[in-house]
Amino acid sequence: MMTREKITTRSAEETRKAAADFVDRMLSGGADLGTNGARLECLWGDLGSGKTTFTQGAAARLGVKKAVNSPTFLIMKKYLLAGGYKNMNLYHFDLYRVSDKRELLDLGWEEILADKDNLVVVEWPEKIADILPQTRIDIRFKQMAADERRIEFYY
Repeated sequence: MMTREKITTRSAEETRKAAADFVDRMLSGGADLGTNGARLECLWGDLGSGKTTFTQGAAARLGVKKAVNSPTFLIMKKYLLAGGYKNMNLYHFDLYRVSDKRELLDLGWEEILADKDNLVVVEWPEKIADILPQTRIDIRFKQMAADERRIEFYY
């Protein structure tokens, strides 16, 4: 059965906090995906809908000290986590400019997803819909007003 949660945030800071809270639930078993591989979060939404802001909040909660911004031209960034997650990695993919799934496969997509010590966040997952695993968390973003976002979680 698919769980659905829906929240509304009214600032970038609230979006970051929502991400931190969700990461806590997800990694403590509150979003059990029944997988032996990576935890995969697919962020769906238009430009400016809050996907990167959400990723920043998740990364901060996981102990990432570096600035987290969208890797649009790099496709992927890897961050080593700290604190209670220090043996884990965060992979942040931005597929906005990807035209062929082979670009992703060449970066080691399958190996990254196979490693249980990885948390993988993907912006623009629709670009690779045919290779997305069924076991994942879908997070949908919709901008309602200038600073207001509706965020829906499916897992």
